[in-house]
Amino acid sequence: MPKNQQVHSSVAQEYNERKNEDDMDACGIAQLNEEEATRLIIKLSKETAAIIIIDALDECDPDRLDPFISLLNCITRETEGIKLIITSREDSGITSKLNRSYQISITSKESLPDIRKFVSFEIQNAIDQGRLLNGQVSSPLQNYITTNLIAKANGMLLWASLQIRSLCNNRALKLPDDLMRQLQSFPEPLSEVYSHIISCIDRIQGKGHDLATSVIRWLLCTKDPTLRATTAFLEAAGLLQIDSGFAKTILDVCCNLVVYDITSTFFSFVHFSAREFLETRKEFSRSTSESFVLGVLFDSGFGPMISTARPLDRYRICYWPFHYDGSGEHRRELFEHHVKSFMFDGPQTSKRYIKWANYFREHYLDKRKSTTAANDHSDGIVETGFPQGDITDPIDLASCNGWLEILRYYQKNEAADAFSKNSRNIYASATKYDQLSVIEWLLECSIHPSDDNITQMIFQQRERIIRTLIGYEILKPNAEIDGQPLLVLAVQARSSSIVELLLRTGATVDCLDREHRTPLYHAIWCNIESLIDLFLFWGADPGIPDNEGITPLKLAVQRKIQVASKLTFEMNGKAESSDRNGIL
Repeated sequence: MPKNQQVHSSVAQEYNERKNEDDMDACGIAQLNEEEATRLIIKLSKETAAIIIIDALDECDPDRLDPFISLLNCITRETEGIKLIITSREDSGITSKLNRSYQISITSKESLPDIRKFVSFEIQNAIDQGRLLNGQVSSPLQNYITTNLIAKANGMLLWASLQIRSLCNNRALKLPDDLMRQLQSFPEPLSEVYSHIISCIDRIQGKGHDLATSVIRWLLCTKDPTLRATTAFLEAAGLLQIDSGFAKTILDVCCNLVVYDITSTFFSFVHFSAREFLETRKEFSRSTSESFVLGVLFDSGFGPMISTARPLDRYRICYWPFHYDGSGEHRRELFEHHVKSFMFDGPQTSKRYIKWANYFREHYLDKRKSTTAANDHSDGIVETGFPQGDITDPIDLASCNGWLEILRYYQKNEAADAFSKNSRNIYASATKYDQLSVIEWLLECSIHPSDDNITQMIFQQRERIIRTLIGYEILKPNAEIDGQPLLVLAVQARSSSIVELLLRTGATVDCLDREHRTPLYHAIWCNIESLIDLFLFWGADPGIPDNEGITPLKLAVQRKIQVASKLTFEMNGKAESSDRNGIL
């Protein structure tokens, strides 16, 4: 930033507040999340005009893309001085969601002049720096290389860039003939380019190959791709001795698949498409990468004392649960070799784990109170990024995240009555976060949900779980909880899917609650037209009176609900049918 340019007051205030909250033992000053950044941008718009440039929006994490676009729309809607310039591959799913946007499409033909300038400049630069054939390139050969690359690039700057880097390999390409053969054999689809790079990495001997694959796995799942964290991780893995050239070493062994930004000190893949390609390969799948990283974190030690003396200590404290959660089919092995001894002492939670959990909650969760799932009927699953549940209780953490290996260990080592008693809480946590695998495991253990658990399942609209209970014949569609039919509870939960599920599996459409009221009565009371139509489709009778003599039809008239005429028509139709049957 120029010396004569000051940080805007809103930014400075936010930074200072976060700096004061930081106790220097944490992973650094807490970063703004998306919503906090949006609020700050809107606030800044009152102080200054600005242009925000977002490159490659299509490379955003698919799970976070829609919320991020909503925040961008919020900025454009609530500010006048903030303009957005966004680039993306052609994607109708993105363009249709961006409000008030003016779109410019750029084809390969339109980008040809830019490709020509880029290739010409990079080839000349590589010759001048001695990176291409040690600088010994004749003018005809230079023209031949440039022309071929421009013709084959088909408007793809990334393809041209990767091929130029591949040509600048003085160890493998020493003669003009070698370079020309390489130029002729270039694969054109990006996926084949990436396959070629992986083949080059596979040919690296010894520790260099291990270093390259470790870097790739780390970057596929790390929460901190900075130079500091990356080198600390690789040193802990025994793959890198820190010296002045370690960044260049990492780039060399990764054969142009990885780049390094000096300004941000971040490592990253050369393009999002490289990540997409790598994730399709078994050796770089998410579960393989996450389990590898977790193994290194635990191999380098979770001591009896909480320490943040080394860079990897901070990372381990903050992020081991993320990597454990993402380890998939490898979690069972990781639990046996690493996590079990850290988390448990027999059936009891270990002192080491309790120290970590308390430290983490105090320093990184901002002393956020854990919510009890048992009586929580709120709808939906809150996405926080961190594995859900009470981190001070491994069983709750496992229940909320579907970590069955931990639950199996707990069942095996805990007294039967204590396990049975705690099953209500396990059901509650699994229901809150829609962990069907945990529910199925409990059923296989012959542990059934309580009435409170079933009520929670209905009000949180867990159709999959209700369907599973019916399939296991644990729950009958006509069952009642405290005198209330399940069908009535489903109406009160406003869940059309559960109502239809119960009806299709045998629930009586005109079942009665304690006040002699039908599900149709409750649907009218709640004014849910879709449910009213559903009940009428299933033959609900609008003329059944409750204990006070009020029928669903009368209730609809009293409350001036628009479907009253439809109910009258249904009543008349039934009366006419009854008359005809009497005559016959």
